[in-house]
Amino acid sequence: MVELNQTTEQNIALIEERIDQLNEAVQKADQRITLLDRETERKQEGGELYTDIIKRSAERRRRDTVVSPEATAESTTEQILSLHRKGIAPNIIANRVGSTVGEIELIISLHDRKELS
Repeated sequence: MVELNQTTEQNIALIEERIDQLNEAVQKADQRITLLDRETERKQEGGELYTDIIKRSAERRRRDTVVSPEATAESTTEQILSLHRKGIAPNIIANRVGSTVGEIELIISLHDRKELS
């Protein structure tokens, strides 16, 4: 009977040790699953961001090809006049718009004459 009790105690100790080992393995597996979920989410966000960038780039290219030269000149003129009204110097406007100071001054003076008329 004493031997049977000792054997039972040993078996119980072994089972408890195995249960602890299994619990540790489950915790490690849960940590890895959590890490994998985070990495999957990051990869998905990166893919969505890449897709968004590609779409925006395509839209810009489409807009750039569709815009007529007259519309571009009009928007540039409006931009120049808007900057001039804000008190920005012609040389700074020329740098922003990608034009020469002479062209900027000419556009401003023509606009001023037009308003006086």
